[in-house]
Amino acid sequence: MKKYLLGLWCLLVVGMAACSDSGEKKDLQLNANRDKILADGLDEVHFTVISGGKDVTATAVVKEQVSGAVLTNGVFATSVAGTYSFVAEYDGMRSEAVTVVAEAGTGFKKNALVMKFTAIGCHFCPLATHAISKAEEDAPGRVCSVSIYGTLGTMKDFMVDEYIESFQKQFRFGTNYPTVVIDHADKWNYNEGIAGMAFAKALNAAGKVGIALDTELDGDNLKVEVKVKGSEEINYATNLVVAVLENDLYAVQTGAETEADNWHHHVVRHYLTDLYGSEYRIEKGTLNATEDYVKTFTYTVPSDFKKENLEVVAYLLKSTDKSAVNCRKVSVGKKADYEKL
Repeated sequence: MKKYLLGLWCLLVVGMAACSDSGEKKDLQLNANRDKILADGLDEVHFTVISGGKDVTATAVVKEQVSGAVLTNGVFATSVAGTYSFVAEYDGMRSEAVTVVAEAGTGFKKNALVMKFTAIGCHFCPLATHAISKAEEDAPGRVCSVSIYGTLGTMKDFMVDEYIESFQKQFRFGTNYPTVVIDHADKWNYNEGIAGMAFAKALNAAGKVGIALDTELDGDNLKVEVKVKGSEEINYATNLVVAVLENDLYAVQTGAETEADNWHHHVVRHYLTDLYGSEYRIEKGTLNATEDYVKTFTYTVPSDFKKENLEVVAYLLKSTDKSAVNCRKVSVGKKADYEKL
């Protein structure tokens, strides 16, 4: 009887130890901000390691299981298409595996046009700004941020009446600030990050059209050359839109959480085209893989614009529903070639 009880006790002890060990393993979690990336060497997935509810990414080891390669700062990018499996190791524990698919792309990298409609007097607008900054970190190089200012009360900093009034009608948001629209089509619940439906749709869309920009500044004279090309013949008409933006504009923001929230970025200062590109319509069949569609714009930069803070954004809209096909942004004085996959 004693031997039986001793054996039962041993089984219980072993079972408790096994349960404890199982619990410890489950306590280490490896999370990925995305499960699919483009195999272009630039698109990235960011991993986070959680133990006991705490972020231990900085001291944990995240590695790819097949190659054994250890990631730097939990970031993975590759130019080789395939399925990759990752695990985290920390304090003697090992996480469950997380799988990421790197897809071979065709055509051009597809960027997301993120238009924030905001106002200096808007209490919740800094939250949208923070969400967009996080999206820029989570999808590096793939976010074209644009800020269009309206007014709440008497605070009209950076507002251009004809711009905000037209967009209010186009996207039907009235004075509901902040409103963030992705790819000139879908409103974004920015609390969901890039996993939100609108943002995910934009990032996963095929890049059938590429945009290249070349900007030159000679004194106050800005010259912008825009090139557009298709990965194949494009069987729908498109409209070209180009605008000048400015960074580091200062105005005390209602709802600011830190001093940084009083500095405003990617602010629309002037459209070089009409707002929907109707004057620069590219007819169906014009865009193809062998020829560039080229347009050159000139603009005299006003004296109150800080030239070193200027950007140019160009985006292409479908002529029918005005949704964005692709976008590209560059600092004034710089150039950006096509982003091929």
